[in-house]
Amino acid sequence: MCSFFSLNYSYNDRHPEPQDIFWIVEVAQTSLKKDLELKAAIYAEAEIQEYWVLNLSAKQMIVFRYRENGEYATEQKIEAGTVIPLAFPDIRVSVERLFG
Repeated sequence: MCSFFSLNYSYNDRHPEPQDIFWIVEVAQTSLKKDLELKAAIYAEAEIQEYWVLNLSAKQMIVFRYRENGEYATEQKIEAGTVIPLAFPDIRVSVERLFG
């Protein structure tokens, strides 16, 4: 399952473009390999600045950030604490709360 965070909620005439999307969150259980490899490459190439994968099996968040040369320069695995989205520095997302 994929969620993207955008300020424009109406895409009747077009798909969202990189400037419309602040970050993407994938929720993965059986699709983890595809989310970490294929989708990460697609989103980086599409200039999405931040991509999170919630690995339900491991109760782990994988955060991809800082695109360089069509791929993400950093990949961080987080099991506890908070994550602050790049586009929204005033928001803190609790990893423990996501996995309940």
